[in-house]
Amino acid sequence: MKRMKFKAVELSSLDEDTIQNIRGWRNQDFVRQNMFCQDIIKSEEHNQWIQKLKADDNRNLFVFYLDDAPFGVVIYTYDTENNRVETGFYLIKEEYQQMGYGVILSYFASEIAYNVLGYDNGYGEILEHNKRVIRINRYIRKDIKKEQINLNGREYDIKTVKGTRQSWNDFEKHKLGMLVLKFVYEDYEVLSGKNTNTYKVSLKA
Repeated sequence: MKRMKFKAVELSSLDEDTIQNIRGWRNQDFVRQNMFCQDIIKSEEHNQWIQKLKADDNRNLFVFYLDDAPFGVVIYTYDTENNRVETGFYLIKEEYQQMGYGVILSYFASEIAYNVLGYDNGYGEILEHNKRVIRINRYIRKDIKKEQINLNGREYDIKTVKGTRQSWNDFEKHKLGMLVLKFVYEDYEVLSGKNTNTYKVSLKA
């Protein structure tokens, strides 16, 4: 695989066609099966959700691109009570799972949370049957716990994942980064609002 250019585009910089495509990407069976809410999202529901996201300073949505082709969606929700950001993400094509794009998605989801958005603490909940994402997290960190939660009257077996900006930059990013940077250039762009910022991945401790 040739090296590609990574770019992250925040919701405020997305065109309307891409914003509507997010609903179709999310409604695919392979995506929904790893979501807590597995219902088909209707158009009006999607538009209301987008407007709530735009009005909420504690939430961010990004579409991730490789060589200007979208490949993943990432949502960040800042929990003010616990001072941590919860990250959720998914690939937009099932075949990308076999191409290693999930590793790239996981890597840049953390990289942007800590080194672009500037959060100090991270948190995630993964359905126990989502073995691919759990395997990636086991590779880079040890703080993974099994729990059971009740959501809307239904019990879920999950894995909880915690991290910090310091642990990411000092240890975790190096493990994935050595692999990811074989396929992605070190320089990457983040578009948010009217601003385009260029960052550079560094694996130096």
